[in-house]
Amino acid sequence: MSSKRIFLQPKDEVDEVEDKTPSNGKKPLESDQDLSEQDEQSEASQAIAFNFESRAGEQRRRDWWRNMGVPEKIWGTLIYVIVIIFIIIMIVSTSMRIWGIP
Repeated sequence: MSSKRIFLQPKDEVDEVEDKTPSNGKKPLESDQDLSEQDEQSEASQAIAFNFESRAGEQRRRDWWRNMGVPEKIWGTLIYVIVIIFIIIMIVSTSMRIWGIP
């Protein structure tokens, strides 16, 4: 009996391994499917994030004047007018020198 037992024990171990093998073989396939689903979800999330970011940028550009306070608007307009006057003076003085007008 003991010699028979010696031969049966490895057979039982082999059978146990064979029983586990099909389930272990399915695990990589399931894992690959899960990774594919996660990859698709990641791509969808990235597309949504890009869309949100571009819309936020558009909104920020549209609303910058509305968000600016009254004092900033006044100072911005005043600086703009001063720059325009300075440019006009430079153009007039340069053209007067070119035509020889003192």
